[in-house]
Parts: sequence; structure tokens; C-alpha cells
Amino acid sequence: SAGVLSTMGLLTDLGGYVDQYGWDKKVTGSNAETAKYDENGIMGGDTWYGMSSYAEFQRVYYNKNLFDKYGIEIPTTYDEFVDACQKFVDAGVTPIAADAQEYGVMWLWWQLVSKNADSTFMNNWHLYKGKVDWNSKTLTNATDTISEWLDKGFISKNATGMKGEDTTQAFIKGEYPIYQTGTWNQGRFAKQITGFEWTAA
Repeated sequence: SAGVLSTMGLLTDLGGYVDQYGWDKKVTGSNAETAKYDENGIMGGDTWYGMSSYAEFQRVYYNKNLFDKYGIEIPTTYDEFVDACQKFVDAGVTPIAADAQEYGVMWLWWQLVSKNADSTFMNNWHLYKGKVDWNSKTLTNATDTISEWLDKGFISKNATGMKGEDTTQAFIKGEYPIYQTGTWNQGRFAKQITGFEWTAA
């Protein structure tokens, strides 16, 4: 939204403050890209309209107690992850907490996209350096995988009626063994999860 607002003249150019306080020496690389926009509102431009104060990461969180209960190892590879999900389904447990009313399934989809994307795809997607091939294997494989996981029961069909807070609460309560979310929830998990041990990768 910052890019759109900048094109409407609703944001102030912070370049003077960047120079005064040396922010461009402290915030660099991809963290700086989200603070600078060009005349078309595309991030990565030359004008500073904000300053990133933190970065967050997507992680996969695991309920260690549920993994132990069903004799399943915490996965360390993609293939092990898929195998663990199947073992949970075979035991009658839906493994992945995911919501589709908000962003949860999209984050999961994006992780699958990122797993197979090369630098050219990422540059085209994020920096508009070329056209994104919407029929590429990078995108279609991720979409097909989500569909396949839904059919296999890795993701509950109830996901269409769930929001982010629903899945977060469900994981905190110990209802799911796996939750793919961001580090914005990590502090919350540390404080609110009291009924089981958890880890993340």
C-alpha cells in the first residue's frame, strides 16, 4: 500500500532524514527495497518513504508432543515433511493448520513456489525485471501440490471457513501437529503454549 500512497502524493520523501541519520547504512538490501519506491509506486526505487524496523521469516512450527504420540519424526527435508503428513493422515489426524479466508494457505502456497523458484523468477516476480510466466511449472506445481494436499487430507477442507486467528489459536491449543506461519507468532507461542513442547524450522 505504501507504493500506491506514494504515487498519490500522500507520503513524505524521507531522503533528508536518511542522509542525516545514516539509515541507508543500517538498513540495506531487501529490507531497504520495501522502504523505497519509484514514480510508479514500485518498490526498490530511489525515494525513501519509510524505514523498515524489523524483518520477519516464514517458519514451520511443530507440536513435538503430537509427533511423539504418533511415533513420527520431526522432518528435516521436504520429502520427510510430506511423509510425516501422510503418517498423520493414516493415523486419522489432519496434520497442517491452514486458513483460506485470509492468508494462511497463500503463505503455504508461496513456500512451495519459493522452493522451486530460481533467481530469474524471483527477480521477475518481485522486481518486475521481466514478465512472470503464470503457466510456469514454478507456479502450477505449487498450486497442484496444494490441491493434492487438500485431496489427501493434509489440509482440512474446513480451511475455507477459517481465518488466521483461528489456525493460530488451534495450534496454540495443540489441535494440529504442524503450522506454517511467520515469526510474528513466535513470541506469542513462547508465552501462550503451555500444554506441549514445540519447535520450528
